[in-house]
Amino acid sequence: MGGALSPWGYRANLAVTDWNGDGKKDLLVGDYSSSVGPAPDLTPEQAKAREKLVELLNEYMREDPKYGDYQQFQDRMREIWQELKPLEPKRESHGFVWLLLRN
Repeated sequence: MGGALSPWGYRANLAVTDWNGDGKKDLLVGDYSSSVGPAPDLTPEQAKAREKLVELLNEYMREDPKYGDYQQFQDRMREIWQELKPLEPKRESHGFVWLLLRN
C-alpha cells in the first residue's frame, strides 16, 4: 500500500461517555494506523550492509534476554535499528480519535 495509510487500524478502542455534559451518551473511538513508503534506492554496498543488519537483527531477536541483561539487549537492538533505518522504507504511524455526539 506504498505510502497510503491503511483503511483500518491495529488497535481500535471505544469509550462511551457524556462528552459534552448534555445527559446523552456520546461515543469516542480511538484508532492507530501505519504506512510504509517505497524502498529507497540503495547502492550495492548499502544493499549488502542492509542484508547483514537484517540478518544480525533477526539473530539477535531470537536471543532470550530474560536470562541476561535486558537493558543491554535493548541498547543493542536500538543500535542495530539506528544503522538499519536509513536503508529501510520510511514508516509512519498515526493515531486517530473520532467523537460522535448524540443529538
